[in-house]
Amino acid sequence: MRTEYNALLKHQVWKLVKRPKDKNIIGSKWVLRKYNADGSIALRKARLVAKGFAQILDVDYQETFAPVARPDSIRTVMAYCAENNLEIFQLDFIMAYVNGDLDEEIFMEQADHFIDQKHPDDVYKLQRSMA
Repeated sequence: MRTEYNALLKHQVWKLVKRPKDKNIIGSKWVLRKYNADGSIALRKARLVAKGFAQILDVDYQETFAPVARPDSIRTVMAYCAENNLEIFQLDFIMAYVNGDLDEEIFMEQADHFIDQKHPDDVYKLQRSMA
């Protein structure tokens, strides 16, 4: 959890602000592991996620969008590499999702176990997207 929290701070995902009275404040939650299809634990990770289900369409957001690689693009890159005898390596882009800027104002409760002792009633104003 500390590693994830520090990475979010480093990437300036939020800033701590006074709790606005007229805005919807969504919760946050720690997700602590990922599972394989058979139910076994694949790896142990901690991710802080926003409880986006508490947002209201046309009030808190207008649309949702998650950039992903299209299968056609992947096949094109693989064909190019095969044609030019290039090697392909698998990469896991840690924290890649925080590169998305937000158009809306989104306020989120402080993360459990990481409440700012000087400002316990303040909330995060998200500056970047979260997973």
